[in-house]
Amino acid sequence: MHAYFIAFEINDTSFLVEPAKGSVERSSADRITVPMKNMDASKEPEVGDTLEIVYDGMIAESYPAQITNVYSIDVVKKGDGTSSFLIPVIHHHYIV
Repeated sequence: MHAYFIAFEINDTSFLVEPAKGSVERSSADRITVPMKNMDASKEPEVGDTLEIVYDGMIAESYPAQITNVYSIDVVKKGDGTSSFLIPVIHHHYIV
């Protein structure tokens, strides 16, 4: 499964992200922690960037919620340093 998020906070080993409004992930939580793994090292995300995260579809129900099985993280749009979602997002679901 893949989804779009805004980088809200960046720590040493994880991101705190805000799911796109209207997304399945947003219906679970407004903030989700995601480990920094399977990420292109040449594209270091910054706060406000839009990230495409491919993961196993599972979200741990805590606060903040957690995505633990991450397959890839890509920066798809550079942000302006804020964490508000200002772009429309088309959400695709793939069954593997």
